[in-house]
Amino acid sequence: MPVNNSLPQDAVITPSMLKGTLPAIASKSAAHRMLIAAALSDRATNITCSSTSDDIEATKACLKALGARITNYEGGFTVSPLDRYALRQEPMRTLLCGESGSTLRFMVPVAAALGANARFSGEGRLPARPMSPLREELIAHGCEVSPQGMWPLTVAGSLQSGVFVLPGNVSSQFVTGLLLALPVTGAGGAVLITGTVESKPYIDLTCEVLRSFGAHVTCTWQQPKAEFCKDHPEFAEKLLGIDECEVVSALMLAPGTVYTSPGSINVEGDWSNSAFWLAAGALGEQVCVKGLCSSSTQGDKVVVDILQRFGASVQCLSTDSMFASYCAGNAGLPLKGIEIDVHDVPDLVPVLAVVAATAQGTTVFKNAARLRLKESDRIATTTELLEQLGARVESGPDTLKVWGTGTPAPEPCFCSCTVDSHGDHRLAMAAAVAACRANGPVHIKQAQVAAKSYPTFYDDYRALGGNVILNP
Repeated sequence: MPVNNSLPQDAVITPSMLKGTLPAIASKSAAHRMLIAAALSDRATNITCSSTSDDIEATKACLKALGARITNYEGGFTVSPLDRYALRQEPMRTLLCGESGSTLRFMVPVAAALGANARFSGEGRLPARPMSPLREELIAHGCEVSPQGMWPLTVAGSLQSGVFVLPGNVSSQFVTGLLLALPVTGAGGAVLITGTVESKPYIDLTCEVLRSFGAHVTCTWQQPKAEFCKDHPEFAEKLLGIDECEVVSALMLAPGTVYTSPGSINVEGDWSNSAFWLAAGALGEQVCVKGLCSSSTQGDKVVVDILQRFGASVQCLSTDSMFASYCAGNAGLPLKGIEIDVHDVPDLVPVLAVVAATAQGTTVFKNAARLRLKESDRIATTTELLEQLGARVESGPDTLKVWGTGTPAPEPCFCSCTVDSHGDHRLAMAAAVAACRANGPVHIKQAQVAAKSYPTFYDDYRALGGNVILNP
């Protein structure tokens, strides 16, 4: 399942309402985690995965660089574990992360736990994305990591198990990276998170995958420090200096925890990318996505509730929780502005901001500060996108406020314009959704960046009746 990296640079989209049914692509969040766990397991694992993407391919490439054997078959991958002894004999391995923040932040702790001498390189904005305080925690546990800001990033030494402490307001990818690394040590360990946990559903997904691969994970979420230390006195010393009123969470792996392959495992449908089609349905005609898990731990599943709060019709048309179909539509009535806390679902903001611009009244996105550290500064670039489309929007350090037009579907509510994706896949796809309600063509620069998470996005857009011309 190779990714098409020869996609043209730009897209010109002539307005047309989207309508129809599509299968969900595979969740790249789940695929990243399953590939890593499989490469560290005791035997081969077959991973059923209906699609791939640039980010998934980056994780595969890094695991292959460490010695794992990954072969494609129709509808998935077979992963044969890497040889840890052989890995330690190599002076240096180079891991190419592309533009995938997940790949980098997951693989750095894993390489450290394996005792690999590894050099990590990346493209786009990846070298500028923060690695602290993960870097400092790795150093405190026996690793050598290149200085902050130095690129490529290098890791040497061998990660020692123990107790890791991270603030909750930084990337959940740091937490996931450490959790994925701990079973390699065989000694268990714990990750303590101080303060409110950002993007908790992604950590839940990590724990779910770990359990599928035989790991025993115990979670305690957001207890006041005093109460937490009473229940877990063994961690009190690690929390010195933390305010007594602060909340603490803990993710604990029992000693002796190692990866054991389930033999085979399925990657569920991707809620993050399906959100674009459900949002398109909320803007006009009915759009259905099949193959989604209604009991998923993916945080972006909340898009159903958010679109319903806007006033869109969103229904689950299946009783099969693993392969459910969700349909979204608009009865021709104006949507209504709402307030949305996005601290757990920052990836939804660009396309939900497009929906907000069509609604009646104002919509406020709050707790959005981490959007500034994504593939682009998504507060700034989403603001620019909406302004170019003719919407009124105001941004703050961690907020976005959108004044909607209240224009009922299918009437145009956006301007014909040229927009820049700024190399951000979710900006490009959000612009394409907006184009279906524009009063003329919308030209998207760097449209091919959608391949980062969704290589067939424009093919699927056409399948729903969209008019797309791709230009070099």
